[in-house]
Amino acid sequence: MKTTPKTQNRHSTTHAVVNGYGAPASIQFLRTRREKKRKRATDLFTVLIWATTAMSVTLYFVSGGAQSVHSVSDWFTAAGIATGLVATNLILIMLVLAARIPVIDRIVGQDQAIALHRKLGKPSLYLLLLHGLLLTIGYGISQGFNPIAETVSLFGTADMPLAYLGLGLIIVVVATSIVSMRKKFAYEMWHVIHLLSYAAVLVALPHQLSVGSTLAEGAWQRAYWIALYTIALGSILIFRFITPLMLSLRHRLRVHSVEVIAPNVFSIHIEGNRLNEFDGVGGQYAIWRFWSQKTWWHAHP
Repeated sequence: MKTTPKTQNRHSTTHAVVNGYGAPASIQFLRTRREKKRKRATDLFTVLIWATTAMSVTLYFVSGGAQSVHSVSDWFTAAGIATGLVATNLILIMLVLAARIPVIDRIVGQDQAIALHRKLGKPSLYLLLLHGLLLTIGYGISQGFNPIAETVSLFGTADMPLAYLGLGLIIVVVATSIVSMRKKFAYEMWHVIHLLSYAAVLVALPHQLSVGSTLAEGAWQRAYWIALYTIALGSILIFRFITPLMLSLRHRLRVHSVEVIAPNVFSIHIEGNRLNEFDGVGGQYAIWRFWSQKTWWHAHP
């Protein structure tokens, strides 16, 4: 079972004038103020996203990227590396936004975090495609190869087949996330395909070590990228896997009974251990995974 962090505060009952929507005016005021805070937090996160994007490019050019540009092929190569860094930066931020980090869910809200996550999908893919195209042209000009011959040559370079595999996985993830395409898949199948984004990040990493210089020893950008990779992949590991597993082991939640409320509507009664320590309040939702033969791979909010 996976649980979400607290998103609501308990408010004492107040007697107040009821507004036109049927809610007490004081509660409506609190909702409006909370929404304004969330919007400001979302705007701040957007600024941070673009700030880290600018940082990734700036670190590349001040770490020797600008000094290496002397010819037309160098311009294409530098532009290709820069677009690849921006794309990688955005993909890692997407992982952070989808990791269900408690502080982000409390301040921004999981819905806003996922909305930002989705907005970054297409730009990341377009930048990755441009990254590959520009590098192919730049390397091809320097070696006198046409784009097709250069692509074949790159496949023979260490770790580059893995980079192309990562690009292919990202294309599949983004394509299946388009609304018209997503409707053709069962949610569970779409979710499994979406998990390929983790694999795409991992298989693309080796070519940054062997071909690129972003993680080279002594480079200024080395600390930045190691920190970003650690935050992104570490957050996924901790909050999407370890924390839910620990909660499940601690509380041993299990189905006590199933009550039929109406046709196709059921109430599932849960029991477990140490439920007084369960960090949940009314109005929240949890993401449940029932460990039966037919449902263990289904995650239900």
